Amino acid sequence: MREPVNGRGVARLDCSRSEHAFRGEHADPDRSTPNVTTPTGSTPDAEPARPRPPLTSSALPGGHEPWPVSTVGPDATAGAVGSGGSVTGHTRRRGAARPSSGAIVLGIGVVLLLVLGLTPSPYAIRQPGPVFNAIGEVTLAEGAAPTDVITITGAQVYPTGSGRLDVMTVNIAGNPTQQPSWFEAFLAFLDPSRDVLPVELYYPSGETVDQRDQQNRALMQSSQDEAIASALREQGYEVPVQVVLTGVSEDGPSAGLLQAGDIVRRVGDQDITSADVLRDSIADHDGTTPVSVTVERDGTPVTVDVVPTEAEVEGQLRPVFGITVGSTYDFPVQVHIELGDVGGPSAGLIFTLAIIDELTPGDLTGGHHIAGTGTMTADGVVGPIGGVRQKLFAAQAAGAEAFLVPVDNCAEALDGGVPGDLPLYAVSDLDDGLAAVEAIASGAGQGNLPSCASVATTPVP
Repeated sequence: MREPVNGRGVARLDCSRSEHAFRGEHADPDRSTPNVTTPTGSTPDAEPARPRPPLTSSALPGGHEPWPVSTVGPDATAGAVGSGGSVTGHTRRRGAARPSSGAIVLGIGVVLLLVLGLTPSPYAIRQPGPVFNAIGEVTLAEGAAPTDVITITGAQVYPTGSGRLDVMTVNIAGNPTQQPSWFEAFLAFLDPSRDVLPVELYYPSGETVDQRDQQNRALMQSSQDEAIASALREQGYEVPVQVVLTGVSEDGPSAGLLQAGDIVRRVGDQDITSADVLRDSIADHDGTTPVSVTVERDGTPVTVDVVPTEAEVEGQLRPVFGITVGSTYDFPVQVHIELGDVGGPSAGLIFTLAIIDELTPGDLTGGHHIAGTGTMTADGVVGPIGGVRQKLFAAQAAGAEAFLVPVDNCAEALDGGVPGDLPLYAVSDLDDGLAAVEAIASGAGQGNLPSCASVATTPVP
């Protein structure tokens, strides 16, 4: 406890409630509170307070140091007057600092991003895939020598020139065991070149990745066979078709009689030249009379009697054998197509055009860069595909000058939000595709080609 000086106690000044002008008055021994004047009604525009006299040791009787002076405000310090008359400040501790609202929001945002970035979503992302020039080369492995996409033996082939016929692909990111995160799905949703779709759309009923890969490889092989048959027939070759059993129902009427791999040669009195002919031949019989069926099994003809049963097919009761079939061809010219691990049926149209280009003199493309998509049948019919928007983005990025679109995909192609002015030509069969390529190659007559815009806006009767 400090001893009194000159009979007076040194008063402690407490200014913690408002800012004061310390005038250095002597402490009054008869008062319990210091003689302090508190300004009232202060505002940011109030007249400034009169200057304070310097706070020195002479301000107090006997030159003694004052008690610490408290002030308020964000920069409040406790001033202690030293013997030299200067204020030595030390920050008054007012408790632990609280985090600001901005820091709290930032922390929540970081946690949310981590959750979205690590939590898998139930979606798959469809996005543009690689582009392959069907009349060019492909490199199947890093460091490997390039190989021709199409190799033809047994017929005269011709140079294809400097043009391109691009096969377009799509990439599916996501499967039942490895799905994109919610953050990745959100970014894909904002990208017009990508689609966010339920993973069940590509892997229904618990289908595995290996099973889907096998299906895609089978579709690619079938697409190649149909394209080869279509191209060779367009060039005047005879291409016999063979209808092959791909499956026999275990509890169907053909069980124990027919086998997968059998080549169907005749049903009753009808020679079987296509899957359509087989279906029509079965439909001509009732469900009670045995039907003679001749197949080729391991090179040997086998004839059995099958009694068809009735089942609902496309909403109607029809006689059925309980079989599934596919088509194989006896090609007079050997054509090998190599695209590595690419699967699916959508390259049929471009494959067909590329084979024709190699079998005919001259440059079918005229040196132009043409891309396209669409399935192809042996009879030359072009069918719709999936992912046309992604393929348009990929074609534009690759520098294509024109794009061949199946008629049934034209509305989707026009509504795809693809930037730029890539011409879209509608094709419904091989003749349309050839006419479009030839018109682009010559640089004349493109205005007479059916565009997607003209097809999509044509009123339906």
